[in-house]
Amino acid sequence: MADKSDHAAKIGECQHTSYHLPQWDENGKCSWVDIQRQHKSLNAEAKCIVPPTKVIPIIFIPGVMGTNLKSSVGEDSWKAESIKGADTLWFVPKDGHERRKTLNPDTTTVENRKTSISSRVHSLFPDNGNLLPTRQERHWGEALYLSYGKFLEFFQYALLDDWQTDVYRMYSDAKLKQFKRSGVLANLVNRKLGDTHDSPLTDPELTHFKRFLFSVHVFGYNWLKDNVISAEELTKYIDDVLDIYKNKHGYGLAVEKVILVTHSMGGLVARYAMTPPEGG
Repeated sequence: MADKSDHAAKIGECQHTSYHLPQWDENGKCSWVDIQRQHKSLNAEAKCIVPPTKVIPIIFIPGVMGTNLKSSVGEDSWKAESIKGADTLWFVPKDGHERRKTLNPDTTTVENRKTSISSRVHSLFPDNGNLLPTRQERHWGEALYLSYGKFLEFFQYALLDDWQTDVYRMYSDAKLKQFKRSGVLANLVNRKLGDTHDSPLTDPELTHFKRFLFSVHVFGYNWLKDNVISAEELTKYIDDVLDIYKNKHGYGLAVEKVILVTHSMGGLVARYAMTPPEGG
């Protein structure tokens, strides 16, 4: 006998709903590849959870001596990748003449070293070159690992974590699973940080923040050269970064600006690039 109770499904009513997490290809395009066909009698719905697609690049500029350099005359590179900088000890016994020969602005260039890039990933969606360009393509290998390797690793994680946490919570709720963890920045809402007069982060500000993909890039520069030269190179690098998201990776939805985060002399390079003196 057919069930004609109030609990019986009505004609045209959806009887099967599935939720699907986003996945990215090597060009940064998002898709939902795990959707399966259902019998038409189920009138099924597939709900694709959409991540942010508009990119705001963040460019980190290291301080003095904070960029890896390579010599073109056979000298050792300027790098620090070993524990406590053990791989810099070769420089200690050199006299002034030898040091000037090694650190010669005319024979050194910035080096994007793969071994200076942290391979650890903390985000829920892996930072593996699909969601964002690879870390080497974002020039992480130009930053001195001893000074900035761990910082870049956690900085990128904090910028991605909140919207990723929301996506996983939505997916888990649909699967009747518990996902209790809050995003990194969600834990800072309405909390004063330190002894400052800055206003705390608000819920509306965090909601706006989660609408964007913040991709961390590094601008390494030859700190042996004049900051004027580095500033000129920075302005070109900004254009190159924006071009990546306009024409090469993602959906061409790069915001027409970048955010500069600097340390020490990197701030002077950025200031000069933004406000060069008249006639400069």
